[in-house]
Amino acid sequence: MKERISFKITKQNVIIMVTLVLLNFFGNWLSGTLNLPWWLDTAGTMAASILMGPIAGMIVAIPSTLIPTLIHGQTIAYTLIGVSVALVVGFLFPKRHKEDLFGIVSVAILSAVISSAISVPLNSLYFDGYTGNIWGDALYDMLSDFISSDTFNIFLSQFFIDMPDRVICILLALVIADMTDIRIVRKKKKKGAMSAAAMPYLYRSCFIPAWDSCPCGGIWCRL
Repeated sequence: MKERISFKITKQNVIIMVTLVLLNFFGNWLSGTLNLPWWLDTAGTMAASILMGPIAGMIVAIPSTLIPTLIHGQTIAYTLIGVSVALVVGFLFPKRHKEDLFGIVSVAILSAVISSAISVPLNSLYFDGYTGNIWGDALYDMLSDFISSDTFNIFLSQFFIDMPDRVICILLALVIADMTDIRIVRKKKKKGAMSAAAMPYLYRSCFIPAWDSCPCGGIWCRL
């Protein structure tokens, strides 16, 4: 648990988090531009949560959700959705069993259920039950013609968008996390190799001159 919560602020981590925020912005823009049936704005949040834990995920999620909502004149309460995604993935993602596809998808679906539940009162209060996505809105209108429960209709229309979106985003986040881990490991190995290669030169420059200046001519010093 402590390993998941602990988070170090380093230059490398800050660069990664800024990049992941930009990735969320791009996903949000792409979804709106192409009218996709997914949000695509939580892949960066999930990647941060997988790599650095839930705190880093929340740091990525808050600006990723806050800035677009302010631009579109929406309520900042929708930042709770991004925070919930960061917490669920940060605490429940099977980091030691990344090949466990069932566990990974289960975390994504749980995240979708929680975020859809959070969206129900927000959508009802601010958007008359609509999701803000044309695909989800169409489903809401269709359900409203047959089902009288507005709460159920809001939840189902939101979950219709959130569930596949979270699965897509967590798989994308897993790829990003693996690529980032591989790059970090290679960088560390490269530094280690450079240090090892420098040792013979350091050895010669530090000790050989001292031996040569020794009264014994370095004969006994080398033994």
